[in-house]
Amino acid sequence: MAIAWSAKASSMEALSLSPPNPMSSPVVLTQDELKRIAAYKAVEFVESGMVLGLGTGSTAKHAVDRIGELLRQGKLSNIVGIPTSKKTEEQALSLGIPLADLDSHPTIDLAIDGADEVDPHLNLVKGRGGSLLREKMVEGACKKFIVIVDESKLVKYVGGSGLAMPVEVVPIWWATTARKLQSLFEDSGCVAKLRKDSKGEPFVTDNGNYVIDLYLKKEIGDLQVASDAMLRITGVVEHGMFLDMATTVIVAGSYCCKTGDRFLNSLSANLLIDDDDESSQVLLFSVWWWGQGKVLVFTLGEEETVSGNVRIVKEQLKYEDDHVYQLQLLYSDNFNFIKSSSDY
Repeated sequence: MAIAWSAKASSMEALSLSPPNPMSSPVVLTQDELKRIAAYKAVEFVESGMVLGLGTGSTAKHAVDRIGELLRQGKLSNIVGIPTSKKTEEQALSLGIPLADLDSHPTIDLAIDGADEVDPHLNLVKGRGGSLLREKMVEGACKKFIVIVDESKLVKYVGGSGLAMPVEVVPIWWATTARKLQSLFEDSGCVAKLRKDSKGEPFVTDNGNYVIDLYLKKEIGDLQVASDAMLRITGVVEHGMFLDMATTVIVAGSYCCKTGDRFLNSLSANLLIDDDDESSQVLLFSVWWWGQGKVLVFTLGEEETVSGNVRIVKEQLKYEDDHVYQLQLLYSDNFNFIKSSSDY
């Protein structure tokens, strides 16, 4: 990464960031590191006194860990969490996060959760971890719902990953329900399979139900029509399409990973440097530390664009060893968060 600036400059100057050298070998961020980066960014929106929906899964786990850490440090207080699974409930309790339920808090300020797929309109597929019903109940009661993913979860259409689109069903006569679901999406090449656990037995959700996984080869058309059709099938409890629910999606990904993609485009950025004040050389940008100083990331700049009803804010960040990746905040048209710098 080539960064040019004068160490002896006496005034505020623009720092130009040039594209990475294609011959260099930048640090490769693991999928879990990208998930953690997105999760930490999402937690910046948490404020003391909030009622929070606590998501389930490998990405949401990082957010719950971070919330617990900030509570211990005294940087957050009076937080109440509503977990979306028994697993998240156990994690939150171990971190000292006070918990409640929807009956006592029917309106939730903010929920943070991962997703299995995100389409260009911020529609989601969730539930491959088996918690889709409670996730939808909690996240459907939120004023704001932030989804955190790494770039591998971006798809052109719902079902576009070719992986499971889960449907929670009652156990009795599940095979009949599965046949009806498969027939419903026959034109999309749908194959319906009962999910099984590691012992080969039917996977059982926290609610005592089974999960039918739908594998699609083509788009299923109007998503709302598809949603209504599934819910009309007797035996279906809920499906894993979360339509028009996400107010923000935070995507962490490598800078040069998918140049030219709809979401991830290369861009240059500018920094403001005050060389007279060594304590504030990087101005107005977030600084991220974890792992006892193993990783240092700071925002290099941002660019905002609009795609349909989605506002896309791309932040370019610098990783240790000068690797640069992008963090994206995708906002729906009815979401007006004002981003603030973090002092975490």
